[in-house]
Amino acid sequence: MDVFHLVLDGEAVDLMDLDIKGSGTADVPEFHIYSSCLLEGGQEDEFTSGLKRRISKMVDHYVQEKRYTVRLLLSALVFLAVYFIGTLAVRDPFPILDELLIAAAASAVFWRYMKKRDTRQMMAVDYKERLLKAVDGALEEESLLLASIESRYADLKRLTPVEMADRITSGMDSFTVPVGEEDVFRSFLDLFSRYIGKEEKSLASDMEDIRRGGYNHASMNKRLLKAYGTGRYDIYLLALCLSL
Repeated sequence: MDVFHLVLDGEAVDLMDLDIKGSGTADVPEFHIYSSCLLEGGQEDEFTSGLKRRISKMVDHYVQEKRYTVRLLLSALVFLAVYFIGTLAVRDPFPILDELLIAAAASAVFWRYMKKRDTRQMMAVDYKERLLKAVDGALEEESLLLASIESRYADLKRLTPVEMADRITSGMDSFTVPVGEEDVFRSFLDLFSRYIGKEEKSLASDMEDIRRGGYNHASMNKRLLKAYGTGRYDIYLLALCLSL
């Protein structure tokens, strides 16, 4: 499985597609990590730790989601049991309110207990350990593709916002994929496009408008500068996306 470690203006963007829902917890992929330069020392430790934390959260979420219906039914049974026991056994001036509150609290405590227990199932623990071990044995490769993309972004950042907006509406130069990395570029572009669509929705929306064309350049320039000024999104990142 390809993992891309991209650094744009000092900010890391790590791209990975671990499809636990599709593959289940039987198969452990081989990790192939691409970066613009080989990671060493503290930089490598920071990246590896971050990747492992992300994988752990994904596995925990998968197990919790899979067991959601079971937990919901059991919590409902706990609620009903506590409510009826409280109604029959306890006499108080508020015969419904107290029992409802106690039953809800008991149900919530049971839900949290089951949720925590699910993430510790042997299946999940074993799968997580195998994944984390696979990260330690990952193949690392220095990629000219990522170096070129990072360099392109750095060049764009040298422009003023006004120059950048005008360049975007005038049309971005196409990115040249390094020879021999065409397959890697397709894998990267797929993950990067999904990342933008999920994490940068405003940017993705304006990018679609620009790609469709037919807009007024002055109005679009104003729109881009407003997005930059209000911090809605990074127009330099938009320019990079349009050039890829």
